[in-house]
Amino acid sequence: MDQSEIKPLNDILQEAVRAHGLNVARLQQLTGIPEHSLQALLDGQNQKLPAAPYVRGYFLKIAQLLELDGPALWERFQRESEMKTSGQTDRLPTNRFAIKPINKTVILVGIVIIGLMIYGFIGVNRLLGSPELAISSPSADPFLSTSPTVVISGKIDPRDIIKINNEGVVVSPDGAFSKEFPLQLGFNAFEFSVKRLLGKETKVVKHIIYQPTQP
Repeated sequence: MDQSEIKPLNDILQEAVRAHGLNVARLQQLTGIPEHSLQALLDGQNQKLPAAPYVRGYFLKIAQLLELDGPALWERFQRESEMKTSGQTDRLPTNRFAIKPINKTVILVGIVIIGLMIYGFIGVNRLLGSPELAISSPSADPFLSTSPTVVISGKIDPRDIIKINNEGVVVSPDGAFSKEFPLQLGFNAFEFSVKRLLGKETKVVKHIIYQPTQP
């Protein structure tokens, strides 16, 4: 009896690989067969191999490189193994260079984390940032008035607090404010102070000169 018929197929392959001074890594480079499939063939772990058509192609490539009879190896393998046929449940050979699918859950978690970071940044700025103040009246500095009173108006963030000369001012839901103040003859200074919760304070000083018209 031919000794090759007695030896397991994986032993025949191992001997041929050693005889050609190769290893699994080099065999993979020369044949393009996935390394895990080559290792399974050499170890006789047929359950780790893909469907039959792929394995047949592997044997033909290996036989050509190792100077073996490819069809004979394939027939021997079929006799020794319980082969799978192509179908919906077959596992295709893995390409180690292929881009692996991205887990949708990971993407969703990443989006949520980024959203929370942005919300947190906005929240911190909302609490700790510097408030803004837009004064529409008086429109100039200094402002010349011929009336004994002046209406001071402007706009802030409705969640901030504003005081004018340390006197609280009511702010509408859209952030607008307006209040009438008496003027003393000559030079008048009005200090605007806008405070943010746990945050900074913005201060602006406007000057109004009250100079009544001569009769």
